[in-house]
Amino acid sequence: MSQMTPTFNMKNLSDAVADQFGLSHQDGQNIVRYVFDKLKDELVAGKQVRLHQFGTLEARHRKAGEARNPATGAKIKVPARRVVKLTASPFLREAVSH
Repeated sequence: MSQMTPTFNMKNLSDAVADQFGLSHQDGQNIVRYVFDKLKDELVAGKQVRLHQFGTLEARHRKAGEARNPATGAKIKVPARRVVKLTASPFLREAVSH
């Protein structure tokens, strides 16, 4: 059996915020939800989101293309769409590399 990578999720983050600032877990959850909703709203509006010492998030247009089903080798058309791209800051890249 393979080991799963530990995951840090929204609940863990909201609990950490609540514990760090002496808030109820509901208040921690509300704060984290607000922050992520605000980030999403700014990306949807076409803005770039820069987070100091973390990175830059931006919604980019990915043009249509063609891909292959790895199981069958069949070609499929992939429609154009908007995607979110994270460019990690040098500080984050350095921290993760150690």
